[in-house]
Amino acid sequence: MSTRDPRRRGWLVRRRLFLFAIVNVYQPLPLAAIPATIGAWTIACTISMLVFFLPSNFGITEVTMVALLSGLVPIAVAVLAALSARILATLLDLVWGGVALLIQIGFRRQ
Repeated sequence: MSTRDPRRRGWLVRRRLFLFAIVNVYQPLPLAAIPATIGAWTIACTISMLVFFLPSNFGITEVTMVALLSGLVPIAVAVLAALSARILATLLDLVWGGVALLIQIGFRRQ
């Protein structure tokens, strides 16, 4: 699926709005803050890929996210948002991993 595919672009936009939605749980942000939260997510993920040799990126993603979000919201809100993003992402990984396992078990039984 290329980036020209509308489904791919939609996934990219939804994934980037994830952080904006999480921050809004703790402190409402104006819609004008969407580019800043998208940038914070993108930069944090990019930096975390550069430190692939550290186990689980050793919190680099969260530290970067907090540093970048602290210009928009108080640091306590930025910390809560970064930790919430990590917890939700981990839970989603577990859910989708469980779905994949159940599908695999279903195929083995056939």
